[in-house]
Amino acid sequence: MSAYEQPPLDFGAVCQRWRNRRHSWRPTGEGGFDPTRYRVREMPNDLVHTAKAFVLAHHYSGSWPAVRFAYGLIDTAAPPAGQLVGVLTLGIPTQVAVLTSVFGWLTPYEESLELNRLVLLDDVPANAETWAQARAFRLAAARGVRGVVAHSDPEPRTRLTAHGPETIFPGHYGTIYQAKGMDYLGKTRPRRLTMLPDGSVLHSGVRAGSRRTIDDHKAASQQVDHLIRSPQPLM
Repeated sequence: MSAYEQPPLDFGAVCQRWRNRRHSWRPTGEGGFDPTRYRVREMPNDLVHTAKAFVLAHHYSGSWPAVRFAYGLIDTAAPPAGQLVGVLTLGIPTQVAVLTSVFGWLTPYEESLELNRLVLLDDVPANAETWAQARAFRLAAARGVRGVVAHSDPEPRTRLTAHGPETIFPGHYGTIYQAKGMDYLGKTRPRRLTMLPDGSVLHSGVRAGSRRTIDDHKAASQQVDHLIRSPQPLM
């Protein structure tokens, strides 16, 4: 079987987990999740860098989006005084229409946000996602958030290694969002992404006329420069 082929998988019977940007599965029927062992907390400004480092290290995208609120899943039984084992972020989408097309009566970026990152480590038992998500949403509601839009990415992501292509993300269909009670609204319009050898997305810059074009071009250059300075064997 090639690195691009995936065996048939019942996405309703497994939970996706991550470590070092590599995915793994935990069966939903395994049990073992003890909610008394975990807590969800908002990451204050002085701890946002911790959430960012966690996402960069473990999320398949290897990137940090525009975030307004970050929430950490804490394993209170892990020494010395609790360990960060998951992060959920709510933030700003690439276009305001992502929010206003769904929640036209809410103030975008304040009352409505995008769920733009959710990543749990592989040692977190199954069924923790919806539990953590519910508590993060409750904390967000206390901040005035009334609507959340989430997207799933069904397209696999691969990266090149010394042994050939490696699948780092087989795709997902938003099962946990619907399990939480979110409504499925259909598919967005397709878009083209430029993938770098490490599986991350090349920042393409924004539409002509935006004041961010120069900054985004600089960010893209820095992203490519980082890869050039840290070459990975391809064959």
